[in-house]
Amino acid sequence: MRAEIHVPISPTAGFFMRVQMLAASLRRFGGALADSPVIVTVSRDCEPYDLAAALPWSERLGVSWRWMAADDFERHGIYGTALMRFTYDFQAPFVVMLDADTLVTGPLDDLLELEEAEAFGGVIADVSPMYFKTPFADGVGRGGQMFWLDLYELAGLPAPASTYEHLAWGLIDTDPERRFCPAYFNLGMLAAPAAIARRIGDVVLADMARVDQYLDTNFKCQLAVALSLVRTQTPALPLAAQWNFPNNQDIADRNPEDAADVRILHYRKREEVGRDTELTSLDGIDGLLRRRGLLPVNTLLQERIAAVRADLEPVLADA
Repeated sequence: MRAEIHVPISPTAGFFMRVQMLAASLRRFGGALADSPVIVTVSRDCEPYDLAAALPWSERLGVSWRWMAADDFERHGIYGTALMRFTYDFQAPFVVMLDADTLVTGPLDDLLELEEAEAFGGVIADVSPMYFKTPFADGVGRGGQMFWLDLYELAGLPAPASTYEHLAWGLIDTDPERRFCPAYFNLGMLAAPAAIARRIGDVVLADMARVDQYLDTNFKCQLAVALSLVRTQTPALPLAAQWNFPNNQDIADRNPEDAADVRILHYRKREEVGRDTELTSLDGIDGLLRRRGLLPVNTLLQERIAAVRADLEPVLADA
């Protein structure tokens, strides 16, 4: 076992279907990591029950389930579901963290180069958290690089240089003050040797609490990881967009080499393909597979789902 794949979800039919498609795509396209176990952390939205029995396809696809402990969910909420993954005692030497709305579309072998580099890898987030006009706890507005300087200062850390361009700068956000950032990764795909991932796990929940003291944001998990990388003095390696490629045609057009060799597709853009409508049942999936004229980036999504359609079983209802 060379790697473990860790995925956070809520216990709903839509998430179960996403996990099933992700696991099937991993088995089909994952290359050297194709046989990796998929370990799913489940938020405590309801009383735990036997998911393996309720979802019999999970054994066939190598999926196991871990409910969040009640006290962890009470303390950290839904955001803790993503970060609890870092706190596990990993059995494999390498760890890949994926969002449920991702598909493996090509071999993952090259991620193992992070072992030799002893680094933590991810793809730089689309835009700055400041693009969303988030309120600060102290009521003082901040913009541009002051956002990052004050964040790290509050966390008791030296601010790293903002040397990385946001993936969608110039397409979604055009403010030149928000063009660059430190190693601030989209949470959809993160990868590292297990020892490094566990080292992040020692501090990342506390760093999320520090983010909460700074501002109220849906991106607190991503910001917590950014803080923890500096706190643990972990080398951060920004990866090419192909490793966490959004189904955004504008980004694809601007990054043709990555678009031509996508390894992990993150289908989070919903204007053309309804992640929360079409991709929640086999009927919805079959409807998507019959559609024509999709944008190229969503045609890739369609083709990869078609390739694993025979491996999918019904998810009958929400938990």
